[in-house]
Order: sequence, then structure tokens, then C-alpha cells
Amino acid sequence: MTFDTGNKAMPEAVAAVPQSPDLARLIETCREIQARPPRQTWADIPFADGVYRFYLGRDQIKELERLCGHQDREGAVVPIGIGALFARVSKGRAFLTPSAPDWSNIHEAAALASEITERDCIETMRLALVGGNHAVVNGETVAVSPTRVKQLMETYVVYQPLEDAWLYAFAALGARIVGVEAAPASVAAEAP
Repeated sequence: MTFDTGNKAMPEAVAAVPQSPDLARLIETCREIQARPPRQTWADIPFADGVYRFYLGRDQIKELERLCGHQDREGAVVPIGIGALFARVSKGRAFLTPSAPDWSNIHEAAALASEITERDCIETMRLALVGGNHAVVNGETVAVSPTRVKQLMETYVVYQPLEDAWLYAFAALGARIVGVEAAPASVAAEAP
């Protein structure tokens, strides 16, 4: 269904469109999104020997969806959507509210409700480090190459408890899906 807005300004045109209560709530939510502070889609997190940027760009998400998917009966890879992967990694990790994740409820019992796979955690971390390509180590800013990511994963992740990788994967996916509040200058100046 389309509506001719005539010569009305857009806010007046939106107000003139007949709205169901659900549509009105959706429009109000969009206004809230527009008014909130800018968010960044990466997280700078203490890891290994410094503070590393975890960022899942479009290329990393496409690869992650493929790697964490499954094979059908004919052997074709069926990717998992990034939202479904986030839901799987989030399950048992934290309760998400409409405004922000609750990071305070992480404990041993959470693992009992989880449906993660090792691949979910390891590949999310690996690809987020590759996508971030940035760290501060010993006070110096350094690029993080795929070769360096492989070294970091072997040294600090692969042979450690899976819970550690689960936390980093959750943080990386959460930053991409939910966002992390940042100062407006930070979002534009430091975007990966």
C-alpha cells in the first residue's frame, strides 16, 4: 500500500498514514534509535598480551555464517544466519534487555543452558580479531595480521577452557548486533 504525501513534509506525511498500534510502536522505536547516542560495532577488549579490537565486518560475517552452518543431506553447506548464531552463543550467556545486555549473570550454571559449539566460539574469535586488525600491546598500536591471529589463537585460546572463547565470541557478536555506545567522534574516527 502506498500513500501520496502530496506537499506535506515527511513527519506530517508519517502522521497522516493510518497506523495500527504495532506500527505506531515500531515508528516510536525508530525515533528512539534515531535519538540515541551513536554506537560502534566493535569492542576493544583485554586479550592475550594487550587490548585487541574485535570486529566482525561483512566479509567476516559471511565466512562465519558458512563455517558455523551445517551440511544438508546432499553435502551442501547451509549457512547459519548471524542472528541465529548470536542467539545460539547468547543462550546461557546473558539476558538481553531492549536497552543493553546484562553482563553480570555469567557463571557456571549458564553453561548448562548453552547450545554453543567449539567452532562457534573459536571461529567467531578468530574472524573478529582478523576483522579488528588492531591492538595496543605494551602501549604501542599494532596491526594484527591473520598470521598473528593464528599465533594468538594457538597460544591463548585453543588449549584453554572453552568458556574463555565463549565470552570473547559473545562480546564480539554482541558488539556487532547490539552495538557499544561510544562518543560520536570515536565512531567516525576509529571505525575499522
